[in-house]
Amino acid sequence: MLPSLGQIPFLKHLRISDLVGLPSIGAEFYKNGESCWEAPFPSLETLHFNRVSFWKEWHSTERNAFPLLKELNMSDCSLLAGDLPDHLPSLEKLTVIGCKQLACSLPRAPMLSQLSILGSEKVRMQELPLSLCSLQVGGSDLVESVMEAISHSGPNCLRNLAISKCSSAVSFPGACMLASLLTLEITDCKRIDSQCNKHRCFSLNSLFFNHLGCASLMSFSTLPQLQLLTIERCPEIDSFPDSLPPKLRQLCIRNCKKLVRFLATMDIHSHSLIHLHIEGACESVKSFPNENFLLPSLKSLYLQGFTSLETLDCKGLSRFASLRKLTISDCPKLENMEGGKLPISLIQLTISESPLLGRRCEMKDSQIWPKISHIHCIKVDQRRIW
Repeated sequence: MLPSLGQIPFLKHLRISDLVGLPSIGAEFYKNGESCWEAPFPSLETLHFNRVSFWKEWHSTERNAFPLLKELNMSDCSLLAGDLPDHLPSLEKLTVIGCKQLACSLPRAPMLSQLSILGSEKVRMQELPLSLCSLQVGGSDLVESVMEAISHSGPNCLRNLAISKCSSAVSFPGACMLASLLTLEITDCKRIDSQCNKHRCFSLNSLFFNHLGCASLMSFSTLPQLQLLTIERCPEIDSFPDSLPPKLRQLCIRNCKKLVRFLATMDIHSHSLIHLHIEGACESVKSFPNENFLLPSLKSLYLQGFTSLETLDCKGLSRFASLRKLTISDCPKLENMEGGKLPISLIQLTISESPLLGRRCEMKDSQIWPKISHIHCIKVDQRRIW
């Protein structure tokens, strides 16, 4: 049993963790039955419950409790079934993670701006607070419940949305939701509903895909303002749906074998791309880049894990007229450079875990050194050699 912490008048921050013998929280948490403050926890601003393993019930009967609570965090309370405080007028951030049995509705929180619910699929959201800016949800049932709540909310302030572990097709309830988004993350989901391509995301700035089970992405033509695109662990994606977004500045591809092959062999044109990061094994790529890469604004290029890469095509790289930094990592077969010098704009070349090329650079090999000697800083395995 917890003591009457609610009667500490100036308590602002409370963390309760690793209590294996606490089955329930009730009236004793709020008051001691004698002299009581008008509102329990009158000054509390943050409340965290972490790994309270055998906690099953939270009898939240004090309607006036927590008048100033701004942050409520509940994680790894796997047996907790309910309830939660009904009304938290000052709550701004709510996090519920790994509370598998929690099956109640969320508190009414008119000031809520950040909401994260992961591993707690039985939780239900009755309505979307108009103040909500950031939303993170995981699990098919919960995602569907949240999307339904959003569809009934009309115009909203949502700016950041992260969806994960959804076995059904990810879809969005109309254009009103997408119109205000700035960032979107989709992780461990089966596929994206093709209906998404009917809505233009005029504000979306950042898009992140991780471990998708489908071969196709959202059409880039619906993303006119996109600047950051990251695609990770998506082995089925084999191409881009269309040309790169017109304002894309940063593209990061990790562990997407088919997509890496596509990038290495197809025409890639962008006059806005500044940073390109490609990582992951692809046995078929022996030379990079091909001559049809046109990235005149590119300033930073990072290549890692090209297990079959043997040759850097300096002629292809010379088309990157603004390139400043080139990083090559974990390319064990890379040994040669062909087609003139690396771009004259380069100021830094970094080579790591690529012993064949690294050794030739350190030895100032006569076939390699003239191609790179104009670069101000050259590093091999964290050692500066020039």
